[in-house]
Amino acid sequence: MDPATSTSSVAPRIVKVFDYDCPICEHLTAFDGNIIMGLKERPHFSAVELGQILNNPQEKPDYARYAYWLERYACNDDYTLDLPVYLILRGKDYLGHINGEITPSELRKGLEEKLNGTDIQGSGL
Repeated sequence: MDPATSTSSVAPRIVKVFDYDCPICEHLTAFDGNIIMGLKERPHFSAVELGQILNNPQEKPDYARYAYWLERYACNDDYTLDLPVYLILRGKDYLGHINGEITPSELRKGLEEKLNGTDIQGSGL
């Protein structure tokens, strides 16, 4: 494979999926952006409200992928989500996610492990 087209050369993205009524999401907002912007790989960071993904009124392909990954990897057995969910992506590749209530150090460590490919579990924290 040509290194120029390898997904490993594509800048990573972290997408935070949140809900406006989620106190944990609000709490993590105080520090998550600073942690993400301070990572070695300097990923692109965006946040999307869960309702936008579920309803996807403009039929955005990215939102359809987010919905798929959330359902496949982040849903609990009872079909609920522990918000927020940080989807870690490289190009169109899913690298993993981190979700629920976590400390700043847990967030930093989990993101670094997933971005570096050293996360043993592959998803979740």
